[in-house]
This record gives sequence, structure tokens and C-alpha cells, in this order.
Amino acid sequence: MKQNKNTLYNNQILKCLMTGDTFTTQQIADNVGLSEKTVRTRINQLNDWLVEQGLGRIERKQGTGIWLELEEGQKMQLSGWLQTSDDLPASTGFDNRNKQLIGKLLKLKPGETTTLQQLADSLYLSPPTVGGLLKVVADWFEERHLEVTSIRSKGICLEGDEYNLRIAIRDYMMEMMPEVLEALLGTFAPGVDVARIRQIVVEAENAWRIELADRSFKMVWIMTCLSISRKCPADERIFVSAEENIQHYNEYSCAESIYQRIAPFPFATCVAKAYAVLAVISNCCSPLIGRLLTCYSPVRH
Repeated sequence: MKQNKNTLYNNQILKCLMTGDTFTTQQIADNVGLSEKTVRTRINQLNDWLVEQGLGRIERKQGTGIWLELEEGQKMQLSGWLQTSDDLPASTGFDNRNKQLIGKLLKLKPGETTTLQQLADSLYLSPPTVGGLLKVVADWFEERHLEVTSIRSKGICLEGDEYNLRIAIRDYMMEMMPEVLEALLGTFAPGVDVARIRQIVVEAENAWRIELADRSFKMVWIMTCLSISRKCPADERIFVSAEENIQHYNEYSCAESIYQRIAPFPFATCVAKAYAVLAVISNCCSPLIGRLLTCYSPVRH
């Protein structure tokens, strides 16, 4: 199973520190590809986890930098965890309140705003508490190129392009709420027969003699459902630009096969070819196709 982004970033930060060198926050941020603010938050979370596990601690001194303080035995144990990757926390510090708030924000329609009071009422929390939680979850959205923004006289909204919003919804369901994934998918993709889409992906796998890993299968399933439900006219134009660069790959044929199976169903009558094909190949493709698709990512209208 592939590492999710949170685990990958945590591992990269720890690997930097395990070299025994002293770093500034900016140096770590540059190494792992995150903002300085996000790195500071992650270092705090990782330090709490290290202390809890008895694996040393992250030390900081103004004018000197940041370093990892641990004994040889602790270093060997931590190295073993980093090699397997599965035992490190994927999302430290996120309790149910954080997860619920992220879900509320992801359910906002493009351009829709909400108020701090409305969020507080829906979560049964005080506005100051929700204000504090917004600062915590902002980093999670930032890692997915989305921004929680406050607009004067209007309220709070989520800004970013449609492609990244779909990725965030996918990550939320898979990383934070895997036990209720199918129920959530029905909420985020209303009007779509998500069970039938799942069966269609299985049929395409069998037809092309492809067996996706469990994580990849769920990614394809989720993104296909979102592509049907979340209409974005820009997808078709972008797909035409990308199609000639990717249609000779086997993944393209498999993706097109899924689209052909979806098209006859009533819930997909208005779906352009781009929705299904882009959704699938962006999740089961080779790194090369992934890079090509990144250049043609859809934008929110």
C-alpha cells in the first residue's frame, strides 16, 4: 500500500532530523516541500508522538536550530518504523472535532460561504473553539493547495481549484473516515449510484485483466463518482488538450472502458467523456501520465 501524503511528509521530516544535523525550520520546509508554518505544526505533533512512544524528542534552540535527541537503541527502532512506514501516524493531532470541521468545509458548494456561528452551531461548539480549530485544519487544506478564507461581510469559504478540491474530498474519506467511506461518498456525490460505479470499475478490471491495489481501486471509485456528480465544463476542454498525449497507454483504454460502461445509466446522462476518463487515469496511471495530467488539471468555474 502506498503512503498517504501525511505519512510521507512526517517520514521526510524525521529522515531529515535523523541525519544528526541541525536544521532551521525553513531548511526542513524546503526539503519536504511544505510551508514553514506547516512544518512547525508537524514538528510539534511529531515531537508529541516521539515522546509518547519513548523514541526521543525534537529539541529547538533559538539561534541554533532544530535537532533530534535520541539514543542509539531509539534510533534503530525509529529507523525500522521508517522503513516499513505503516506504523507512523498519518494524521497526528486530529480529533473528531477537526475531522467534522473539515467535512463541513468540504461540503460547501463552490462560492458558498458560512459563518463562524453557523459552523459552531452545527458542531455544538463555541465560536472561539471553532476559530481555534480553523487554524489547525488550515494546514491540512494548505497541503492540498486549498485555502480557508474569511470574506468580510460574507463569511468563511474554501478557495482553490476544482481538481484539488476533489483530491481533498478523496483524502478526507480515505484517510480520516475510511470506516464510513461508502456512506460519505453518497453524500459527496448525490444522485450517483455509487454501488453501481464500484461494480463498473470491477467489470473494467476483469475485462482488461487488471487488478488494482485496494487503495488505488478506492481512489478510482471515489474520483469517478465525484467526476460524475461535480460538473465542471472546463474538464472537456482540458481533456481534449491532454488526450493525444495519453491515449496510447493501457490505462487510457481501461479508463475509457469504465466511461463506456457508465454512459448508458440515467445518473450519467450529462457526463462528458472527460469526467470519467480523467478521473480514472489520474489515479491508476504511471508516473509519466500523472505528470501529464497535472499540466491539464481542471479548474473550478
